[in-house]
Amino acid sequence: MSIKVMSLVWEHSKQSGSNLLILLAMADFSHDTGGGIYPSVKQLARKARMTERNVQYAISDLKGSGELTEVKPGGGRSATEYRICLEALRGE
Repeated sequence: MSIKVMSLVWEHSKQSGSNLLILLAMADFSHDTGGGIYPSVKQLARKARMTERNVQYAISDLKGSGELTEVKPGGGRSATEYRICLEALRGE
């Protein structure tokens, strides 16, 4: 859990509503570098009190905005790794 990343999301993210909630949930799983995020869609849905499908839509939107990247795609039994782009949040 990274309070540092959560604070950056609160202060600098251009997201709102469900997208912001999912980004904050991801920040809750992240390291201080913004990486190391491996939650399942099911975990995010439970944490954000959303449907799994809405979580998938939010992740897609966040990746499109540049505030979230997929570091390593999952498949089979491996989890997808995400990273919150701190540079994008800060406008660098």
